[in-house]
Amino acid sequence: MSRAPFYLGLTAVVVAVIRSGRAEATAADEDSTREDFRETELGEPSVLFEAIDVPYSWGAGTPATPWPTGQPGYNSATNQREGPDGWDCSGFAQAGLVRLGLLDSSAPDRTAQGLFDLSAPVTSELDAREGDLAFYGSSDRSISHVMLISGPFIDGGLPVVGASGGGSSTFGDNPDARVKRFSDVEYRGDLVGLGRL
Repeated sequence: MSRAPFYLGLTAVVVAVIRSGRAEATAADEDSTREDFRETELGEPSVLFEAIDVPYSWGAGTPATPWPTGQPGYNSATNQREGPDGWDCSGFAQAGLVRLGLLDSSAPDRTAQGLFDLSAPVTSELDAREGDLAFYGSSDRSISHVMLISGPFIDGGLPVVGASGGGSSTFGDNPDARVKRFSDVEYRGDLVGLGRL
């Protein structure tokens, strides 16, 4: 059964209602440092923020990938990175779900499409919670990117965090491709829908 009409219709309604009072997310969101987003909007730290600035690396990461330690992903005594060498979007999403206690580390590795196919739809941004998934692509059969919701819908936005800015030729060598946090799930224009494992 195809979920495309459901997600696309839902997205159009949600966008129209929410955007009526929302300021657009800015490029500054993606360039913000780890310290800028130490806490969720409710004042509670999100463990997902511990991974901000870990490099994007195509094909990297599984549910069993160790979570980064140190600040921000580096050991200050040795000035060496601790934790993963990098993640792609689905690798980070799965490791983040494990860190949140929402997925077992022995779960099979899945692509963004595989996570979409496994998830149950979240029908409203207002119902989304930390650990839900935001899926991007051209349709429900062509999911190309996934991010994790990092906090509640507040002040007209639903924040996300994930490995972003890379592609099939990015292997931890592009400083602009890394785990980032955005103030709104619609930081890019191809949102297909939200899901929950």
